[in-house]
Amino acid sequence: MSEANESKPNQGSFDGIEYILGTPLEWSWLEEKLCASLQTKAKFGSDHTAQQIGLGQGSLSVLARIQPMWTQSDERLPRSVIAKIASLKTMREMVNGPLASAQTFLDFNMKEALNSMEKFINSIHNTEASLYAALQTSGLNLKVPKAYVLQKCDIHCPQGVIVMEDMGEDAFTVPLYDVISVENVYEPFLAMIKSMRYLDESLAPMVDRIVDNWDTIFDENT
Repeated sequence: MSEANESKPNQGSFDGIEYILGTPLEWSWLEEKLCASLQTKAKFGSDHTAQQIGLGQGSLSVLARIQPMWTQSDERLPRSVIAKIASLKTMREMVNGPLASAQTFLDFNMKEALNSMEKFINSIHNTEASLYAALQTSGLNLKVPKAYVLQKCDIHCPQGVIVMEDMGEDAFTVPLYDVISVENVYEPFLAMIKSMRYLDESLAPMVDRIVDNWDTIFDENT
């Protein structure tokens, strides 16, 4: 990622062709890191592509299926990889769309709340990256995708990303609503909301409004 984007990774516009799916992650950065991990001199072809996957299955990251279209033919090189980009991009789009009315109802600035969540998201991402790193050296026989790039969020590179093996049809998501009821998630979700005041004191007024209006917010008839 460029020096400018490293200083403010989630601010500004990232709609240029050098960026991947509107996130701060740049093609040139990904190419450099992935090629180094694979120990190859091959480069991304000019027809490389990125397709967003997992839509509706999470809002704290952007999942992209990357097809490098390698410039050299080598069976060792993966035809595609999955990039899990730590980003609130999806959540911000929801705030500007479906959740816009909620800001008026609860009388708080959702955009300011999202800015405060950045460090929380970075912490979650770094924990996940550490888990993948530990699994690679632990010898545990767990069926997880192979990780090629584990970039944590830090002062040198605020944009975190995990680039992993594309398992295709061998991997799938089991929706939570298939194994757990709405009633089962109320208590832990409320506890999570309350805990946000300890992560950032500026979120306390928002947390209080959510707790006070809890029954109204989650009334199936509203």
